[in-house]
Amino acid sequence: PSLGSTQAFTGGAGVQSLVELVTMLRIFISCVERYPTDSVVAAVAGRALTPLAKVTEMCVCGVLDEYNGAADKGDLVALLSAVWFIREFCEASPAALTLVNQHGGPKLLLPALANPQADDHLLRESVRLLHCLQGSTGLLQTVTQALQSPRVVVHLLWKLRECCQQANDEWRQTPPSTLLQVTMKCIEANPKDGAVHDAALSLLADMLQYARYRSAYAHLGGWTNIICILEAMRTDVDVQRRGLGILCELQRSGSWGTEHLQRVAHVVMVALDAFHEDSQILEWGVWLLLELGGLAEVLKMLERAGETSPVGQGALHGLRQVQWGQTDAAEIALLPEFVRVVGACIARASQGSLVDVLQVGVPLLVNAVHATASTPEDRLPPVAAQSCSHAIRLILDVLQRHMMDVDLVVECLKVARVYQVAPDGSAFSNSIRESLLSGGLLENIAGAHASQDIVQKQVLWVRGLLLGAASVVQLMERLDGSMCCWLNGVKTLGKLYDDIDELTPEASASRARAVTVLTTAMQRWPKDPSMLMHSCFALSALAACGLDRPGSLASNGAEEYSERHLRAGLQAAYQWCPGVIADLERQARPGTRSRARFVRHELLRLEIETLRCAPQPLRQQVGAECLQLAVAYNQCQALVRAVEASEVDAETLCDQFRMALLCLGLCGRFDIHAEVLQRANWPPVVKGTAEAIAELSRFGLQAELARAGLAEVVVRVLGEWQQAGGDSMDERTAGAVEALQFAQGWAAAALEAMAHGVAPPAQLMWRILCIAHRAPRTLRWQTCFSEADSCLQPNNSRHARETLGERPSCMETLFTPTREKMQRAASNLT
Repeated sequence: PSLGSTQAFTGGAGVQSLVELVTMLRIFISCVERYPTDSVVAAVAGRALTPLAKVTEMCVCGVLDEYNGAADKGDLVALLSAVWFIREFCEASPAALTLVNQHGGPKLLLPALANPQADDHLLRESVRLLHCLQGSTGLLQTVTQALQSPRVVVHLLWKLRECCQQANDEWRQTPPSTLLQVTMKCIEANPKDGAVHDAALSLLADMLQYARYRSAYAHLGGWTNIICILEAMRTDVDVQRRGLGILCELQRSGSWGTEHLQRVAHVVMVALDAFHEDSQILEWGVWLLLELGGLAEVLKMLERAGETSPVGQGALHGLRQVQWGQTDAAEIALLPEFVRVVGACIARASQGSLVDVLQVGVPLLVNAVHATASTPEDRLPPVAAQSCSHAIRLILDVLQRHMMDVDLVVECLKVARVYQVAPDGSAFSNSIRESLLSGGLLENIAGAHASQDIVQKQVLWVRGLLLGAASVVQLMERLDGSMCCWLNGVKTLGKLYDDIDELTPEASASRARAVTVLTTAMQRWPKDPSMLMHSCFALSALAACGLDRPGSLASNGAEEYSERHLRAGLQAAYQWCPGVIADLERQARPGTRSRARFVRHELLRLEIETLRCAPQPLRQQVGAECLQLAVAYNQCQALVRAVEASEVDAETLCDQFRMALLCLGLCGRFDIHAEVLQRANWPPVVKGTAEAIAELSRFGLQAELARAGLAEVVVRVLGEWQQAGGDSMDERTAGAVEALQFAQGWAAAALEAMAHGVAPPAQLMWRILCIAHRAPRTLRWQTCFSEADSCLQPNNSRHARETLGERPSCMETLFTPTREKMQRAASNLT
């Protein structure tokens, strides 16, 4: 019956008969795909395979014959149809691809590519077929043969760009120099063709995103090549935009751009003059000038164009990338000219109330003066000192004129950063202090923006810098009912005391009052997570400075920070934080569990600082309370749930796990560290645990860690992770292994120090030497010197206490934190 049907079909004519035949074939092919093991399907498929192969070959050969006929007649419509059919066959079947190659392959395309009447559609399909037949290698070969045919070159270049974006194995194996040379030849052969330049520059821009192409292009004279293109095609906006983008990519890789500064500056200026309304040309041009050391040229551009023009605004925005003192292009010698030009723009904008210009210009002056103010006045050139003073006066004048603009007030108050780094008693610090405090300027600003949280926060921080923490406490006591003021005051107290390296008598005299204010804040707003979290952080910063010595504040009559205040801060946190944490974890809104973990994180920080600061027997009592309330244990459980629900990133997970295990270690529960290390399979958790072990070693708990067997556990777990990671570790696994190596160095060094009977004051140096000896590739010597520097600063009692606990530190007299003496000490100990 099937044979009879076939005869009936073939007896007919036209498209309908063909469609019916194809429909039957589709049904049969569907059966083969669905039931390949069916006996009937297998038998019929075996008989039909050879005839179907012949039919397929007949179709391909028929299309090839039609292609040749259309090529001989010059029938471009038939030629396009044939090219499309051949490409479809080749992309669908390797057998068809082989058959086409046997009948001429790429040579078949010569009539289509060489025909001057061929339209873009035919050229595009021909290039696609060429890529199907020979890949990117065929495209590169054809480009070199068709350099005198710009339209063909354009389509070949665009297809090569697609290959670059796909980046398959064939493309990656092609040498970068080969690809770049072909592209450069296309540009050289068609110096005035904008379409060729646009396609070539687009391909270059994609390739130069990778370092190997940037280096190769620079070696081939890429800077000169691109500059010549930009000089020749000054009126083509697309060429200018792509060319500047390529120059930016080259400069980003550091490929000898400074050699061409003058030509690049001229090219950029021409492009900016012609196309300054193009945002990309403006942004890339200014960036390029600044990167190549053309700060003076950008300032000239700004002065000539004015701050209200698009070019001037682009120059102002670009100047934000200037890093004063960090590069030769931003030396202090250029500061006077910078202040003169930018200051003039700010002065005109202030008079004309151009707030947009002021919001960009004021931070420029603040950053410039901040980078210079830390230099002693006797070493600062007189012209630079005068420029800094002029800039400070301008900023303060803008602050007084535009006191009602919130964003501008915040930017102007950042001038206090200059006061923070300037030497005490310098002209800069005196000028800022007098201007901000005289006439009640700060009070007026605070009163004008009573409901603006960001302004209140900045005002309190400035008050704390200028007048000390006592002024912040006084303001909070005076504004008793303002939650905005109290929250920002709490944040300011935390920042002020956290930034203190050596506690001054003035700062110490305010700590007892600060504890009272902070506990009151927690009591008055017991349901506000932000208030509780920042209060815990501020209390921990106070505790980190240690207890006052009895009688140390007798001269000024202030109350000393004692065990009572230490205990009061922790008790207030224990009273109010657990309830808020429980409420947050019960809520179903997004982010509430994350906020609960952060509140618990700051509570853990307070527990840690209290444990470290408290003497016995208070330390033992606090440790027992910590274990009883189980804040650290609950944090670990919450983190496990957060990981399973994908609610926490790797960095936060590592930091919060480290804090929890650090608290447990200070409470004596070292067994948990060993259990976590042996059972955890998340790299951030392993990293956090290893960092906690290393930090506990720095706190002077080496003997306890050794007795708990953590040294052996760390060594075993490190070997397992190194073996599992192999040679191709991902970034997270590598971070965990590095942290384990660091912890191994500290733990093993502690064992060796005890075994050799090294005296406690010298154990720090012994640990540093052992770490350097065991892991020189990971830590390097400079890491060890940096670690010692942070612990051996003569005036840094906080770091000394972290390292040596309560033992008397004679390290200050044994070793000085300089590289030469450290090396001599290392040779003596070894």
